[in-house]
Amino acid sequence: HVLKGPRGGFLRAVAMGRGQQRAVAEVLATMNDPQHAEGHLNATFEYNEHPYELYGIVDAVDIDPVTGQHRARDFKTGKSFMQSRYENDTQMAMYTTLMTANDMPTDQARIDHVRYLKTRGAVYTPLDLVCGDSHRRRLGALLEQVRIADEAGVFLPNPMSQWCNDRCPYWGDCEYRKPD
Repeated sequence: HVLKGPRGGFLRAVAMGRGQQRAVAEVLATMNDPQHAEGHLNATFEYNEHPYELYGIVDAVDIDPVTGQHRARDFKTGKSFMQSRYENDTQMAMYTTLMTANDMPTDQARIDHVRYLKTRGAVYTPLDLVCGDSHRRRLGALLEQVRIADEAGVFLPNPMSQWCNDRCPYWGDCEYRKPD
């Protein structure tokens, strides 16, 4: 299995940089019937009668061997693995929401975390998540708070954020944006 996408095989590139080939092979061995790599998805998400435009790039989509559902896969690298951080993050809830809106109904997600530890070398830690209705309600509540703050004129732009780019609907008029 080699998943290729627009970024040219993300996992393989990460592995070469840190000698993590074995751990990456473990990740790829867990891919069950790969469907997509680096899929660009967008959809309108309705919450409390307000539409929110969502956009995301899912690292990979495969079929969960237990449920038979599509499953969002996100590849992470870094020194620390914090399960509670991933369980409470809205990223995977957004991905499963986007997938469901794009004819891949699911609440299944997996974090594939590869890190390099001086004492143990490359370590692969998978984390399976179920992102159900409560996760989507939390995502909606966060989006709603941003909308309310924006409408009240108290939304503070962050031009240092990776999200400050020409895909932002306010890019053309924003006085705080990164320079061209």
